[in-house]
Amino acid sequence: TIGAFVLGAVALLIAGSLFLGSGNLFKETNHFTLFFDGSVNGLSVGAPVKFRGVTIGRVTEVYAVMDVPTEEIQIQVQIEAEASAFRSVTGNSKQTEDIPVSNLVRDRGMRAKLKSQSFLTGQLYVDFDFYPGSPMTLVDFHTPYPELPTLPSDMERFQRAADQLANRLQNIP
Repeated sequence: TIGAFVLGAVALLIAGSLFLGSGNLFKETNHFTLFFDGSVNGLSVGAPVKFRGVTIGRVTEVYAVMDVPTEEIQIQVQIEAEASAFRSVTGNSKQTEDIPVSNLVRDRGMRAKLKSQSFLTGQLYVDFDFYPGSPMTLVDFHTPYPELPTLPSDMERFQRAADQLANRLQNIP
């Protein structure tokens, strides 16, 4: 009798932790890969992935990848996006296969950028938006998930402009 009670309690603990603990057990997600040239200092696993301010997923992995022959190093960021974050105009959740990600990237210029989540802590998040006419550069390292194009963050662009200005000022006689 005690053995049956213990086995029942263990089974209930396992079932409870699976159903209540994860919260992601039955969510349909899509996985994508992003590559960033610059620093991702402040981006961590679990950081939100947003589309125009709406949280659509999270960062699942961040690591450096090196192409040994060319010695090119990129920062690879794996993300997962929840299909339930998108609704149709009728209010229904979109099915994963109905979301035209490749069309949004190719035709509308959807790109990912790193943005500041908090200036005090320096935390970053991944933000998607439309940048028509922006370059669509893909790294094309072999990855298990489709790659989505990225753009430099606003801070990176500011830093590059400041560096160029400093170089011009140094070259003035």
